[in-house]
Amino acid sequence: MNKQAILTPYSLTDFKLLELPAYEPDCETEAAWGVNPDATFDCGFAPSSIYKVAWPGMKEKWPEAYALLQQINIPLDQYENGGEKVDHGSGGMILLRAA
Repeated sequence: MNKQAILTPYSLTDFKLLELPAYEPDCETEAAWGVNPDATFDCGFAPSSIYKVAWPGMKEKWPEAYALLQQINIPLDQYENGGEKVDHGSGGMILLRAA
C-alpha cells in the first residue's frame, strides 16, 4: 500500500489557543503536576535567554569572528532535532559543521 503524507498549509488550519499552566520545575519531573497526569513537560515554557551573536556592524569590527560565523551551517534536520532535545531536557546538542 502506498502511503502519502497529506500536508495542510498553516494558513488553512484552524488553530486553537492552548492555555497551559505557568512553568514550574516540577512540571519537568512530576507527571501529575500538569494538565496531563501521564506526561511531563505539559506546562508553559521555562524562562530562557536569547544571546545576540551578530549585528550589522560585526563584519567591520570583528572580521575574523564574522568570517567564522559565516562558515557555520546547521542542517534543518539537526536544527529541528536539537531544538526538540533541548526543549525536552534530554541534554541533546546541536552539531555544527563548517560550510
